[in-house]
Amino acid sequence: MKFRSFSFMWLLVTAFPLLADSPAEQEKQSDKKADPETVAKASPPIKLDGIFQAVRQSELMIDNEQLTEFKLLRILPHGTTVKAGAPVIWFDTDGLDEKLEKAETEYRLAELQMEADEFAYEQFLESQELDRDAAKRARDDARSDYDHFIKTQLEREIADAKQDLKSAEFSVESAKEELDQLTQMYEEDDLTEESEEIVLRRAQFTYESAMHRLTGSKIRIQRALDVLIPRREASQEEALDRALMRYDKAMHELDIAKRKRELEMERKREDVEETLRDFEQMREERKDVVLKAPHEGIVLHGKLNRGKLSDKPVSWSPGSKLANRTVIATIVDPAKLQVRVDIPEQHRALIQPGKPVVLTAKAMPDVSFTAKVREVADVPYVPGKFDCVISVPMKKVSGVRPTMACEVEIERQVQDDE
Repeated sequence: MKFRSFSFMWLLVTAFPLLADSPAEQEKQSDKKADPETVAKASPPIKLDGIFQAVRQSELMIDNEQLTEFKLLRILPHGTTVKAGAPVIWFDTDGLDEKLEKAETEYRLAELQMEADEFAYEQFLESQELDRDAAKRARDDARSDYDHFIKTQLEREIADAKQDLKSAEFSVESAKEELDQLTQMYEEDDLTEESEEIVLRRAQFTYESAMHRLTGSKIRIQRALDVLIPRREASQEEALDRALMRYDKAMHELDIAKRKRELEMERKREDVEETLRDFEQMREERKDVVLKAPHEGIVLHGKLNRGKLSDKPVSWSPGSKLANRTVIATIVDPAKLQVRVDIPEQHRALIQPGKPVVLTAKAMPDVSFTAKVREVADVPYVPGKFDCVISVPMKKVSGVRPTMACEVEIERQVQDDE
């Protein structure tokens, strides 16, 4: 019965603690639970995975413009420690030399073709001068013919027409006078009747023929004055206009042809210069058949992603073909490290530069040390994740190497030192 009585009382106290407290004690307990600072301090710290990253690291890769395909000959093993300037990667040179010889041949051929083009261009310029002179002569000849027609031939044709008319009229007049004189002589009986008839008939015919020619001359001369001579004048003007148009067209076509040829020659010269630059650049790139370490550090095969090695091991073997701008190896300097960590979006507001954190290398779980946040991104680099960099005090680090993983412990709220 005592055990039961004790148990019952214990249950009452445990199940209903407020019944055992006074009202003041209940209010005090309520205030204590409502204190957010007490709740925050009691929350467990945030633990995230980070990567030790070398502050100084350099990627070794082919970054050429001409020689863009290489064949691997040799590479130092993954994890090798090197000094600055030490050879790290060697390439096979057989294929490179073949490309270089081909490029040199193409450049020599381009030079010879350019020499032939320059000679043809000089001949083209000389031919253009001859064509210009010929066009000028044709224009000047047309002008001379027109001027001669207007100043001399036109007046002469008009004068000839008038003179022909005058000659026809004079012929008629002479024939008429002769006929009149013969008629008068016949009337005076100076000749026999038979002679009179013959002579008079001939004179009459001569007069009628002269009249006929006069009529034809008038028609012909009038047509010449009204139609033929103005037509020849218009034809001469048209011939001059066409000659001037042909001259202008020839000059325009010659200018266009010259400018076009100059542009073509300029482009060809630039092509030859570009071929030379490519060849010289290729010769310079040929010298880089060995990639050296720009500084001391550790050779890591492949490309690092935010300080992390690829999930799939990178394995290079002799004869491997390497494309341009392929990261073959990365040199990391272990002398100075930092930690890269992804901050989930729900914790971003708790992380600010200068905030202390606790780092624990996963390779040495018994060793932890304090570090500080150096910078944290204001925007995520991928959805839901913010980039954060933590400075590592190297005096406290021993045995840690780049690409090693670590645990980052972040207090939800750090109390001020009292």
